[in-house]
Parts: sequence; structure tokens; C-alpha cells
Amino acid sequence: MNIVYIIGNGFDLNLGLKTSYQDFYKFYDKQDSLGKIVITELKESIKSDIETWSDLELSLGRYTSSLKSSDHVNMIIFDIVEKLCIYLEEEQNKIDYSKLDRNVLINDLLNPEKYLPQRDQNILREWMKRWNNNPKISLHILTFNYTNTIEKIVGQEISNINIGLKENKSAILGGIEHIHGFIDDRPVLGVNDVDQIGNEEFHQLQEVVEVIVKPIHNQELGHTRDDYCIQLIKNANLICIFGSSIGKTDKKWWEEIGSRVGDACRLIIFRRAPAMNPILQIQEAPIRRNTKDQFLSMTNLSEPEKENAKQSIYVGINADIFRLQKNT
Repeated sequence: MNIVYIIGNGFDLNLGLKTSYQDFYKFYDKQDSLGKIVITELKESIKSDIETWSDLELSLGRYTSSLKSSDHVNMIIFDIVEKLCIYLEEEQNKIDYSKLDRNVLINDLLNPEKYLPQRDQNILREWMKRWNNNPKISLHILTFNYTNTIEKIVGQEISNINIGLKENKSAILGGIEHIHGFIDDRPVLGVNDVDQIGNEEFHQLQEVVEVIVKPIHNQELGHTRDDYCIQLIKNANLICIFGSSIGKTDKKWWEEIGSRVGDACRLIIFRRAPAMNPILQIQEAPIRRNTKDQFLSMTNLSEPEKENAKQSIYVGINADIFRLQKNT
């Protein structure tokens, strides 16, 4: 059985890091613009409408409609990426890893279904029995984060290491792949495709497209990381999305996952929602439906295919998965 996790910024937020875009903007506004008017104007735009900038990548795509040259695009992207990496490194260094429970991380990675409603747990566990004769579980983590918090919690070289047992089967963590790069190595920030670039004049400019369109940026880097991650998704039997909004700027990955979901591969989506009165849990039902619909809207599936896929998607709402702080 092959399990693949898609991890977003919610993982680091769970650790107590201030890694939201809103937190970064406070830091970014204080950084020297070095007399570059285009950077000063960008900061003024962010400050004047912080809600619009809640999604940095999508907003940068739209903001290109205010820019007049490819040099300006490069200038703001490079400045944002550089300052974001500085900020994230400072945040990452604040963690006291001795206060985080590695065993909780491992147990949650191996048993995500336990955070679902009981009926869904029962369905998934029955479905998993088809792999009873397979002696090994292979697990991979694909993260959108630049930070290496997961690696530090696991605490060793991540390359086909045995991390425990699930249903008496050895579980092997094959690796952690950083789809968008690291703080100090090929960080990628931008949009999913040229249609998300607000200035249509830039759609045909290679020097803009290769900087701001993430899939093309990765291709130009030539590391084949995307290809490897896509193959992991194609071979997955269980995919779990945690800490990531199902946003347009990563549509490529939702399309890949959507094409895989079905009888041979189930999908669990963990999402945050406003706190609800526990005696009114029926309020979770429309949230589950909307979460499935939102995800499927990002895929290339036909309407009949979407209806079929819904039967293979499970939603955990406000789950306590990956709460790693040790009790003191």
C-alpha cells in the first residue's frame, strides 16, 4: 500500500510558527526597499488591502497588471522570495524540537483515518484489507513548505527508513519531497499557469513566464522533482491533504490527484473551519460537501466522474492530527 501526504503551511502553523502571509507582511513592510519604487509601490498595495493579499501568489499574478516590464516582475518576485526565506528561517529557528513528540507524528502519518467520523473510519479500514497480503507500507511526504520542520522532527536522514508498524506491516518512509523548494535551495513562488498572470502582455514573454509560473519554473530548473512527485501520486493508494488550501495556484497538483482518486486510491482532506458547538455537529455536513466540491472543481474530471469520485473522498474537520507539543 502506498500512502502519499500533501503538506501545506498548516503543518508549521500547528507547531506555533507565525508563517501566515499576514505575519510575513508585517516583517516585509519593515525591510529596506533600497530606493526601488516598484518595491515601495508593492508594499503600499499590500498595506492598503491586506484582505485581497491573503493569497500572496494569486495576488502577485493579479498585480502584474500594474507592472510595465519584465524587469519589474523579476524585481518584485526576487525581493519577495528573498525576504520570505529570511523570515521563514528566523521563524523555523525558534522551534524547540525537544518539546515536540516524534511518536505522535509517526502515529498520525500511519493512521490518518482515525481522525474521521466513525462511519468513514469503518469504510476505509474495510477497504484497506485488500492489501492484507502485502507485507510493507510505503509512505511519502510531498510538502509545499520551504521549511524543513518535518525532517528535524523525524530526526534522521530521510531515505527509506522504517518508521514503525501499521496492522503488523512494516511502514517505510521513502522520503520528503519539497515541491516548491527549500529556504536555501530553489524556492519557487508564483502562479499555476499563464492565465493567472494579470498582464496579458506578459503571457508570451518567456522571461516572465519562467519566473512566475511555478510548473514552468520547476521545468527550467531541470531537477525533475515534479516528475518524481507526479509518479508518486499516480502510484498512491491513499492520499492525504493537510494544512493546504485547495487553491488555484497549485491547480496542477489537484488535477493530478483528481485523476488518481477512485476505487484504487482514496483521498482524505483535512481542513480547518470555524469552531462549532459540539452538540450541533450536523453543521459539519455541508462543510464536507463543499470541501469535496471545491477540490473537484480544481480537477479536469467530467461531471459524472466528479460524482463517482465523491464516494472516494473523506473530509476531516478541525481534526487534532499533527498536534505534536508534548504535555508538560
